[in-house]
Amino acid sequence: MLKQDRLIKLPDDLLLNILERVGTLDAIRACLISKRTLNLPAKLSKIDIVLSCNDLRWMNDDVAGAIEKILRTRSAQVPIRKLKVRFLLRLRDCLSIGNSVALAAATQKLDAAEFEISTQENWCNADELVSYAKQFNAFFGACPDAFAALTRLHLQDMRFGESDLRGILCTCKRLESLGLFQCDAGIGSVLQIEHATLVELHINHGSFKTVRLNFLPKLERFGFDHNTQNCSHNFSVNYGP
Repeated sequence: MLKQDRLIKLPDDLLLNILERVGTLDAIRACLISKRTLNLPAKLSKIDIVLSCNDLRWMNDDVAGAIEKILRTRSAQVPIRKLKVRFLLRLRDCLSIGNSVALAAATQKLDAAEFEISTQENWCNADELVSYAKQFNAFFGACPDAFAALTRLHLQDMRFGESDLRGILCTCKRLESLGLFQCDAGIGSVLQIEHATLVELHINHGSFKTVRLNFLPKLERFGFDHNTQNCSHNFSVNYGP
């Protein structure tokens, strides 16, 4: 193992290559060892902050702070090859992350961006599902430019209005992957999907009665694990304009 003084003498490109092989929060901590490395997190081209939901219970604001610091202090000349962040649906933290990602998307090249938005619950009743969807809609409405930059979006524990998911897909024009876990528009509801760039779609434990894949010309992977306790399911698949 390299000693600390030898490590910090390595060229920036080699140090960045090493730092991008570990989680971004660990990379930030490693850069605190010297003034020489303090500016390196703002040069990372891969930003990956994915903590467990248990860790996020007490570190969600740390995740938001790290995303804000990295994205708001980086040079516009440094592209982001991949940004992936998992966070809990807490509006203040969500807005911090969303505004930072929107700024990055407007000022620099952002190749791929992913949000995994979770709740603190193992199981939610109907009222809680509706409440979480309202919180998400507030976040989504405040940060549309961040969602327009996403290539992957995974949501958990939300019961939307009938038009909400359609509005999300219309805004997320770059989306390639959509995951819905315990998300629906009510028991026995119909989900209609149209999207020009979606490659994979996974729906787990929702209460949709019907899923219609109306127009998904690039779809390659589709998974559906239904909630058999609430309703029966059928599919209508129709590719085309």
